[in-house]
Amino acid sequence: MRLWIIVPIGGWDFPFVEKERGLSEKDIDLIGEAQKKLEKLGAFNEESRMVYKTSDLEDAKDFKTKSEKILKELDEKTNCDFAERIISTRTQPQCPECGNLGQLGDLYCNQCGTELTPSKYIDLPKD
Repeated sequence: MRLWIIVPIGGWDFPFVEKERGLSEKDIDLIGEAQKKLEKLGAFNEESRMVYKTSDLEDAKDFKTKSEKILKELDEKTNCDFAERIISTRTQPQCPECGNLGQLGDLYCNQCGTELTPSKYIDLPKD
């Protein structure tokens, strides 16, 4: 099972959305620093979010814990309430016939046309 851990910060549209929301330059710089920390952990940019992919449950829990800490630290330096944002975990759609992994919104396999197992939100167990 492939997992996507989605952190609702930054993304490829950073800093444009943040500027439109009227955030200060200081807050935007701090968000950029947090985004770089997430990138060092292996996350990459998607639209308005950072995403980390893994097939290892322990790795997913570790990344989520570290991401929560980064958002909490960001909250302490800004007025953005990032710690209240939910870091979600989803399963990646997969083809039951050929095993091909689809994108989160895909319904059918792009290789064989079989209906994919749907993506689901899951709760990562706490240690």
